[in-house]
Amino acid sequence: MGVHYRFDYSIIVAMTDGTRDMSLPNDIEALKAVIALRDETITERDATIAHLTLRVERLQEQLNLAIARRYSARSEKGPSPQMGLFDEAEVEAEREALAAEEPPVVESVVAGHIRRARGYRKPLPAALPRVDIIHELPEDERLGPDG
Repeated sequence: MGVHYRFDYSIIVAMTDGTRDMSLPNDIEALKAVIALRDETITERDATIAHLTLRVERLQEQLNLAIARRYSARSEKGPSPQMGLFDEAEVEAEREALAAEEPPVVESVVAGHIRRARGYRKPLPAALPRVDIIHELPEDERLGPDG
């Protein structure tokens, strides 16, 4: 019942090396075996190509993420105020909802305070010794407004 066919593997190797060998077997079963082996090789190569393509895509995504982490703007602030520039419909809906509600009456008392001027530096204490150093240039090195 089990019919075994034997064919020359060197023919198949020569065919898969990229060179065409025109000395194919004349037996139909041997040709079917050659085609089956070729189909199996093509299937394995397709699987390998798909696997490597997926790996390249993952590595590209990792690289893009690493570049973004390294060179993107860093800030501890929240989301940018410009993010809502194009959300006009949402902003208008919020305004209408807020206008429809009656605002609650809240009384708050603020304690008075004195605001200090910003950028003001305290003067140095008068008890610190002061030394005036005057650097004079020789006459030949002095240049006036006329050159």
